[in-house]
Order: sequence, then C-alpha cells, then structure tokens
Amino acid sequence: MQSLRRPGGQQFDVPKEVPGCLPFMKPEDYQFFGFLLNEENEEEVSPEEQKERKIMKLLLKVKNGTPPQRKTALRQLTDKA
Repeated sequence: MQSLRRPGGQQFDVPKEVPGCLPFMKPEDYQFFGFLLNEENEEEVSPEEQKERKIMKLLLKVKNGTPPQRKTALRQLTDKA
C-alpha cells in the first residue's frame, strides 16, 4: 500500500492493486468506494449491507469500467431498479 495526500490534507491509503473484478479506482474514488476493498466474508455481513455493496460495485463499474463492464453493470442496475 502507498499513501496519497490530497490537496486538502486528507490522506488515503491506496492499494497498488484492486482485488476481485473491480475496475481501477482513482484516488478520489476511495472516499466513496474504499469500503469495497475490505476483504469481509459475504456471509458475515447483513443482507442489507450485501445489497449496498453489490449496488456500489455496479456503480463503480459504470463509472470506471471498460465499455463492456459499463454496459453490463448499467443493464443490471436498470433491470433491478
């Protein structure tokens, strides 16, 4: 992990590699999507938190993913909205 410091003085620990099938995250994205990097067991979190994590992963794919990832994620979001 490396540390990045934003102009406002806020510091983020940025991993060199994003785990799983998540797209690359920009340093400014860590304040919104950083909790997705926590390696928690899916069975240990509540169903509501599982749903929130899935939605946030799809949003990250729409924001920073490759065109096929974006298309698939956006389709999943609209179909299940």
